[in-house]
Amino acid sequence: MNRRLWFLLLMMAGSLFTTISLCYFTDRTLFPAVIGQYALLFLLYAGMMATASQDRIVKLLLVFAVLMRLVLLFSLPGLSDDFYRFLWDGNLWANGINAYSALPSQMLQELTAGGEGAFPNRLYPLLNSPEYFSVYPPVNQWIFALSAWLFPGQLWEPVVVMKGFILLAECGSIILLLKLARIFNLPQKQVLWYALSPLIIIELMGNLHFEALMIFFSLLMIWLLIKGRTLSAAVALAFAVAVKLLPIFFLPLLLGTVLISNTKNPKNWRYKKSVLNLLVFISVLLLIGWTMGGFSPYTAIWSSIRLYYESFEFNPGLYLVAKELAYKSGGDRTAATLVMNIALLAGLIMVYARYLLLLMNDRPKGLRYLPLAMLWVMSFYYFTASTVHPWYLASLLAFCSLTSLRFPVVWSALIPLTYIAYSTYPYQENYFLILLEYMIVAGWLTYELARPARLSALVRQ
Repeated sequence: MNRRLWFLLLMMAGSLFTTISLCYFTDRTLFPAVIGQYALLFLLYAGMMATASQDRIVKLLLVFAVLMRLVLLFSLPGLSDDFYRFLWDGNLWANGINAYSALPSQMLQELTAGGEGAFPNRLYPLLNSPEYFSVYPPVNQWIFALSAWLFPGQLWEPVVVMKGFILLAECGSIILLLKLARIFNLPQKQVLWYALSPLIIIELMGNLHFEALMIFFSLLMIWLLIKGRTLSAAVALAFAVAVKLLPIFFLPLLLGTVLISNTKNPKNWRYKKSVLNLLVFISVLLLIGWTMGGFSPYTAIWSSIRLYYESFEFNPGLYLVAKELAYKSGGDRTAATLVMNIALLAGLIMVYARYLLLLMNDRPKGLRYLPLAMLWVMSFYYFTASTVHPWYLASLLAFCSLTSLRFPVVWSALIPLTYIAYSTYPYQENYFLILLEYMIVAGWLTYELARPARLSALVRQ
């Protein structure tokens, strides 16, 4: 066995033990321990990526990536408390109560009066949003309900069940990334940018965030479009939106692809096919919502999202700048939100137009630009958002692994600095670290786009 392989095995062992330590034994209030272990994981990640120069090493690391996720199957999330709301919602469904029908503060009184308040009484003090309707769409609620139905009134067992779905989704995403890399003539090593990412492993599998399912369905949409199965792609997108609403921004990309890419059929047929895809998307989305109470899921989610974004912010980028400028000019947060919404809309229109133009000029192979377009769509959203938690970047890492851009990897290494906010109570952000984070990300992105060879690679894949 050569020295390089021994060195790789040592890095894998170090990464495994550090991940176990961070996810099983570290509380998020211990910022030095959190950031120290995260930093070590990213150093090992960089070392493993540098070593993955041969196909057999890539295959070994892909197996290791799955093992890392499997090891975290039995851990309770230590860096996020969102899972308590998952358990709350799940136990409501298991008791025949619509989790969207009332606020937890209202529901607690009814459950206690009905003699069913023992477990909710234990969970309620742990909820981070008791005055909000549930913001988790129906597909998530299916999983919450199943977990609670299998293990009513329990804490650890339902979490393991939910993590089982995350594990399946992650394995499916890695398989789809491998298939897509092969289709786009990309080296398999690029899949490791996602598969081995400490942020993906810790935040999705360790901390139980359902971006994993959203990513799987979004990648499935790309693969189905390439295979020409456009109606199935519309169904996949509907499921992605029913996990987290953000993939709704991919709908114009889907419809534009159907309209432009298939040149073998007349325009009238393609217009009809686009409309049919839109109807399938809407129908599936409504059908999924109907299984959990009709329109109430989406109306409750929208109500909570509006309240959430009007009253809360975490790790904002351009939004923070816009807010400060608004305050200095006599405005308020509403003005900053409006400016950022306009900026987001302008960015999305630019991405849609650029993608459709590339698709028209290179129809036989135009779909290779789709992951890049989806990366930019999500990037514009997070650049302008008022709230950017670490796990939000997961989709950026998935899409960037199918392009030449690596700024999401740099961002993923910096965003764990935001955990400093949880080292004090009440939580308080460090704006110097936020400024440092976004300056480095902006600098790296500028560097990537400024290099002519790099830009050519981005366009031509």
